[in-house]
Amino acid sequence: MTEVSVWGDKLMVVRKELKPIEFDSCLPLNTGLWKERETPPSSYDNVQLLERGGDWDIMLAWNNNINFPMIYRGHWNDGVVK
Repeated sequence: MTEVSVWGDKLMVVRKELKPIEFDSCLPLNTGLWKERETPPSSYDNVQLLERGGDWDIMLAWNNNINFPMIYRGHWNDGVVK
């Protein structure tokens, strides 16, 4: 959690929770068609942002071996995993 200090007449501490990465759909390489996500970001060891912008961000996710990643579209948000 990130703490943000707000200065004014008195010191206030406002806590802002970071918005986690969201997967919407995945692109299996054997079909080439987007389908509903299979696995949440938290079940992967690695999530990497490939491209940001537009309606969707494009991300790679993998465990152990980067040679076998899943391609996801979704929202990178603040780039954290819960």
